[in-house]
Amino acid sequence: MNFDFSMGIIWMLISITGVVIPLVGIFVLMGKEQSKSSTNLMIANIGCLIMNGAYFLLLRTGKPAEANMALKMEYLGNFLFYFFFIKFILSYMQIDVRHRWVRVFTHLWMLFEVAVIAVVWDDTRREEMFAHHDLEVDSQFGYHFFNMQGGIVYKVRYGFLLEFLLVLIAYMIIKRVHIRKQGGDEKHNLSHLIVAKFVIIIPLIMEIVFRFSFEFVPVFSSIAVLLIILSVVEGDIFSVLDIGRGWVIENFDSVFMIVDSTYGYLDANKFAKEQFEELADIHKGEKLSGRLIDLFLSEKTEMVIGERHYEKFIKELTVKDKVRGYCLIMLNVTKRYNMMEELKEAKLRAEEANESKSNFLSNMSHEIRTPMNAIVGMTEILLRSDLSDQDRGYLMNIKNSGASLLTIINDILDFSKIESGKLEIIEEEYEPMSMLSDLSMIFLNRIGDKPVELIFDIDRNLPNKLYGDALRIRQVIINIANNAIKFTAAGYVKLAIQMAPATEENMVNLNISIEDSGQGIKPEDLDKLFGSFQQVDTKKNRNKEGTGLGLAISKQLVETMGGQIGVRSEYGKGSEFYFHIPQRVIGDQVAAAVREDAVLHEPVVVSGHMKDGRTLAQLKKLTEGYGFRFVDCYEARSRKDKVDYFFVDEAVYRGIKDSIEEYFVSTGTELCVLQNPMREAVWDDQATVVNKPLYTLNFCQVINHETTAAFVETDNVMNFTAPQAQILIVDDNEMNLKVAKGLLQPLQMNIDTASSGKTALEMVQSKQYHIVFMDHMMPVMDGVETTQKMRALEDTYIQNMPIIALTANAVMGAREIFKEAGMNDFVAKPIELKDICSKIRAWLPHELIVKMSAPAQQQLQIPAQMLPVIEGLDVMEGIKNCGSLELFTNLLGDFYKLIDLKSTKIEKCLADGMIRDYTIEVHALKNTARMIGALELSEQFYQMEQCGNAGDVDTIFRETPAIMELYRSYKPILEPYGKANEQDKKEVPKEELVKVLEQLNAAMDSFDLDGADAALAELEEYRLPEELGPYMEELRAYVADVAMEEVMNTGNKMIEVLERITE
Repeated sequence: MNFDFSMGIIWMLISITGVVIPLVGIFVLMGKEQSKSSTNLMIANIGCLIMNGAYFLLLRTGKPAEANMALKMEYLGNFLFYFFFIKFILSYMQIDVRHRWVRVFTHLWMLFEVAVIAVVWDDTRREEMFAHHDLEVDSQFGYHFFNMQGGIVYKVRYGFLLEFLLVLIAYMIIKRVHIRKQGGDEKHNLSHLIVAKFVIIIPLIMEIVFRFSFEFVPVFSSIAVLLIILSVVEGDIFSVLDIGRGWVIENFDSVFMIVDSTYGYLDANKFAKEQFEELADIHKGEKLSGRLIDLFLSEKTEMVIGERHYEKFIKELTVKDKVRGYCLIMLNVTKRYNMMEELKEAKLRAEEANESKSNFLSNMSHEIRTPMNAIVGMTEILLRSDLSDQDRGYLMNIKNSGASLLTIINDILDFSKIESGKLEIIEEEYEPMSMLSDLSMIFLNRIGDKPVELIFDIDRNLPNKLYGDALRIRQVIINIANNAIKFTAAGYVKLAIQMAPATEENMVNLNISIEDSGQGIKPEDLDKLFGSFQQVDTKKNRNKEGTGLGLAISKQLVETMGGQIGVRSEYGKGSEFYFHIPQRVIGDQVAAAVREDAVLHEPVVVSGHMKDGRTLAQLKKLTEGYGFRFVDCYEARSRKDKVDYFFVDEAVYRGIKDSIEEYFVSTGTELCVLQNPMREAVWDDQATVVNKPLYTLNFCQVINHETTAAFVETDNVMNFTAPQAQILIVDDNEMNLKVAKGLLQPLQMNIDTASSGKTALEMVQSKQYHIVFMDHMMPVMDGVETTQKMRALEDTYIQNMPIIALTANAVMGAREIFKEAGMNDFVAKPIELKDICSKIRAWLPHELIVKMSAPAQQQLQIPAQMLPVIEGLDVMEGIKNCGSLELFTNLLGDFYKLIDLKSTKIEKCLADGMIRDYTIEVHALKNTARMIGALELSEQFYQMEQCGNAGDVDTIFRETPAIMELYRSYKPILEPYGKANEQDKKEVPKEELVKVLEQLNAAMDSFDLDGADAALAELEEYRLPEELGPYMEELRAYVADVAMEEVMNTGNKMIEVLERITE
């Protein structure tokens, strides 16, 4: 075929353009966001560039070798162009190239193309297998071209490409027709791709059907590339689609959707199609449904669809500051939502548990301390009776163990408060000397008979009043000092309090240290000291009691109060714990000072003789600190110096009393005997007795002549009586009332009791009491409310009457509640004898207190002939168990009242097969029977308890009737004591009894068990007509069983009886 010159020039220009177009396309694509589609198109452009460049070289070269190389490069570019251009089309049309059969097809095609390239590059095989090429020269223009005869491989390859491209064009035309009524970039881009497909199909047809000296494939491929580049530049084919596709994760468990700027559908992941079924039928470029468009337009960021929870995000896809589309992300946060709900529920449960824990701690404090009150109180009462040394030792073990248990309970409660962050520091004014006085008694009691000297070294300038949490400071000192005493077998324990200036005005730093001569601490154990539940050197200290919480609590308390705590120790020699706490000074008065009028002459001469050298050194330090002169006692005697005050240790005084009095007392010296108030008291009219330890307060009291001789606190704290005192004890627990009365019996006071706040309110209006002991927690009207109502009465005496709280509640802020309610003081349960006696001595008018030369606890023994004879009872054993004859007879009355109730209940448990309840009942009666001396009955109940625990039902059914007969036989025997108790009760009008019974019925009707118990307790205080006796026994049983209808029916019957009696 011949070409003229103008046609040759045009063809050359077209070939050059075919090189320039893909080169421009490469640069355009390099400026775009990279994705799989853009990468495929980039490689197709490179293939087009190689193909057109090789063809241009073929047209220009005149050398066969260069023409042959150009041919090879042309086929290489041809492969790259077709293969990656088709991959680009597949990707753009969202045909899943990861599908198994698509991947197989792609891999086979690539292998085929690689094989073709290998054949083309081998000259021999190319001519045999692919096509025969003859290089010829155009005679007119001088251009070279290959006259080619295509072989079978050639025809197969181009035929496959043609068919495959025709199928793709058909698919794209269908898609284009489907979105023909909609606008948007997608329709524009799809049109460009269809035209580009037709462009590259035309040369394939021409290559197969016609034969030309010029090749059309390179030129037409560049035209196709031009069309695609136009779509890239104008339609942003990659900016919208590929950027979005790169931003989403196809298999992520969330909804991803991409649309163009007119909300035409572009892409969505499989989870979006699962969530929104309409996406399965929508085609690319088709406008979304209104529901889906609303997802893009809605401002809601959280939504629920079905059971799934989503968090929505919208991303604008912009190119050159123009919005080209939108990407919707709906993160599936169902798991997180469920987790948050679980966390909320767990948080709520934790808050409820924390509140329950607080309530539990409060209730536990009350519930544990209440029985502990009975244990400690009854033990104290029993210790007054005539006991063998062995029994007294057992009881002392019970008493000491009870005290230890209370310490552990307090530690655990405090630690629980610290853990929950609810431990509060309650600052108020306090007198440090008063705190030190209490601490000295606590420490001396703790030391007991150990050869350990207690030393106080207190700053002379300690203020009279400070502002801080005295209770917590006291607690820290006690925790540390108790450890010091516990681990010091012999030697000394020293408490030192010194003051240091603080940076703030009116503030001081209290530097407090506790030093001991105990076993010391190993260096490797020092870091363990302030840990929770930690004890050091556990092998050596395994016999030492304690929870290991004391120091951990102390550290938290000190740091909470703004201080620091530390320790110095040398193993085998002793330890020193020290801490400092800032405190505010109230006023300018010091706590202990020598009055000017007390110094009659100068110099005041002081001397002393002590068993312990440290106490003597402390005396010397105090003497010189106040400006007096200290002289050695032996030097004073040898020089016959006049000594104004002579201090002597009680142990020394007892040994050389006569010698001391011969010289010092006879010369006018004031003799001061230092004694341990926890041991046997010194009773001597010639001496001023001073309680150890010696420190600024009692030293100044001696100099100021403020001490009282011979009347000191001892372990026998009942060294006074008050026969004219009128005392009221209010408690809803009958056992607590008996314990309190029993404890205070040696004081010979007139004691009344009330089992409810209402009764107490009535009693204080009918009689003047010197002190009212008020239980804190009572049903219906508690101690706080009762006190408030008493203070509100228009009676000056009642408004100023001392009311002391009896509390087993260690809850925070209790002291403030008592003060706000109008209470004057409080006594903690279990009641400590020395505590309640000290409160009585503090609040009773002084004229009512009668001091004794011997403690009132040393009771006269009851002669055997004065003991009552009671059939079936070991009276001596009963009195021994109860602590006094009066308490014994009172308990007999209580035992009598319960016989019918308990026997009926036991028989009912047996009839109903409730063996566990039966066992509980006989267990309680076993102890009660033994308490009053009914030893045979107690043993029978014990045997039944054992059978119940062992599940021996046959023996229980066989033996119980006889035991119940024995139990009921005590009713006529004890009837005089039961009747005597009734005679002691208050007689009230019938109308008042009816009122109480109606309250009982109303309480049961509303299931107010506390109110029912209170009403029944009030009835128990009144003397009832004989006609109500049987009903009262039934009523007790029904209330105990919470039998609502039976209680109300019995109550109504009793009301009818009362109304009939009244008529």
